[in-house]
Amino acid sequence: MAACFALILSMALTAEATNGTVSNLLAPLFGGAQTEIVDEIGVPIGASTSVNGYTLTVDAIIGDRYSVMIAYTLSRDDGQAIPNNIDFDLEEIRASGYRTRIKIDEENPSVAHFHERWRRNEPLFGRIVTPSFSDLVTNKGKENESVIAEGTWEITFTIRYPDTSEKIPVRNLDVYDENGKRYRVKEIILSYMGVHMEVVEFDPVFAEVSYISFQTALLLKDGTEVPLEGGGGGKMTEGDKTRKFSYYGEFDIPIPREDIQAIVICGTVFELNNSN
Repeated sequence: MAACFALILSMALTAEATNGTVSNLLAPLFGGAQTEIVDEIGVPIGASTSVNGYTLTVDAIIGDRYSVMIAYTLSRDDGQAIPNNIDFDLEEIRASGYRTRIKIDEENPSVAHFHERWRRNEPLFGRIVTPSFSDLVTNKGKENESVIAEGTWEITFTIRYPDTSEKIPVRNLDVYDENGKRYRVKEIILSYMGVHMEVVEFDPVFAEVSYISFQTALLLKDGTEVPLEGGGGGKMTEGDKTRKFSYYGEFDIPIPREDIQAIVICGTVFELNNSN
């Protein structure tokens, strides 16, 4: 189940691994695909904490200027199998994004994996973060919910990894959605992990909750079109004629810049100049 979060910044000490193969650590996310890319842009972390017989480890981090993906491993210290349908009852991490469900390793059932994806409208580099998870339960939210291990698993580490973000030249690109609404793309930043855009919406409809989403996709050089999941939001007041907002569309797996032919924005194909 996906969950929305809030990022907690901390000034505590950090822990980072000094060795390890990132592609192996992130294999539960991407399998064996994109090995060289993942090793190039990912960083092993290795920070962990143990509470009541369970150890939570931050394996590795990968991302770009506005989005990070963090891989975790949950292990049972006595080597016994982790119960099915296990989850944390409460968590504190902050930023729009999601967490995947905890998936038990088929080959070693005493180990499970999950990952989080965080997004913010400002760069994430160098931030010290402290994710906090409380109480392991099974069948969360159901009548037969049961507590497996009480306690709080809290880990502090620094968001640090290579930035593959590249600013793509664009000048007042106007696009129209299927309803004819006009948007103007002012800035495009592309990375191996996603595409960030600064956009102006014309004649916005006022609402107390201001959420914006328009369709985007990648057109790869081999002809494949990859729809992107994403969205954005912007502040406005009643009577505004325009609204500025930031949009982020994320990739499921890392995609190198040289494989991308164009970005499709609301049906408009914006060709990339791959010679630069």
